Amino acid sequence: MSEIRIDGIKTATSRRVSRRMIARALKHKRFILGIVLILVPFVWAIAAPVLAPGDPFDQDLSIAVLPPVWLEGGSWEYPLGTDFVGRDIYGRLIYGARVSLTVGLGGVLLAIVIGVTLGLIAGYYGGWSETIIMAVVDMLLSLPYLLLVVVVAGIWGSSLRNVILIFGVLDFPLFTRMTRGEVLSLRESGFVEAAHMVGASGWFILRHHIVPNLVGVIITVATFEIANMILLEAGLGFLGLSVPPTIPSWGNMLAEGRNYLASAWWLASFAGLAILCTTLGINLLGDWLRDTLDPRSR
Repeated sequence: MSEIRIDGIKTATSRRVSRRMIARALKHKRFILGIVLILVPFVWAIAAPVLAPGDPFDQDLSIAVLPPVWLEGGSWEYPLGTDFVGRDIYGRLIYGARVSLTVGLGGVLLAIVIGVTLGLIAGYYGGWSETIIMAVVDMLLSLPYLLLVVVVAGIWGSSLRNVILIFGVLDFPLFTRMTRGEVLSLRESGFVEAAHMVGASGWFILRHHIVPNLVGVIITVATFEIANMILLEAGLGFLGLSVPPTIPSWGNMLAEGRNYLASAWWLASFAGLAILCTTLGINLLGDWLRDTLDPRSR
């Protein structure tokens, strides 16, 4: 009976805490604006086949460079106009959200898996493993990140899988160094020392005492890194080093429209606006998460 009562108290307490956090979030202007800005591209990415008015790959030179619907010569069939080969910009913008968000989420997830694992080993166990891991991390962090990304992308070739692998592999040092620093601090805390005294194994301490205390910091840093990777993917697409040019992506749309800015500004402007709004929304959400999950930043 006591266990049931205790479980009921824990559940009720967690519910009250959740309601309190939700109420606080709804009063936070940055949170509301961030959610609104990132909701649109996420809905686009999930429901692209339903929301796109037509096939984003279809070409029709007879309707090439149509202006948006509110300009003279525009059509409701192509609300944001068409590009230089007659492809619907609105449809390509919707499908481009899939590439950007897949790269951002996939790259960060891979970086977290590699970086946090190595950071836990280096910070908790120390010794020769820490020396080797941190030597590799310091070497990678000493190199110019953007230049390294461009060089590796040029060698590996353009594909969605390669872009995710590049960002995940080259971004893990950030999470490794952050995790190691947090683990070094937590390792000296009272609850970890108490777990040692009662004979808890290192794996048990990592899983039940250290990792739960890292979740807030990891989520906050990961949020900012998602926005960073979306910007980097757009930069690679602009250079022709991201996904193949035939695949709709915001970076490819920027590259294709840069020569038409004076005569057909909409070819590149809507992709640039999508990148701006998405990364701004993610950064605003990251600001709120930092204030909420890390009391030291308040």
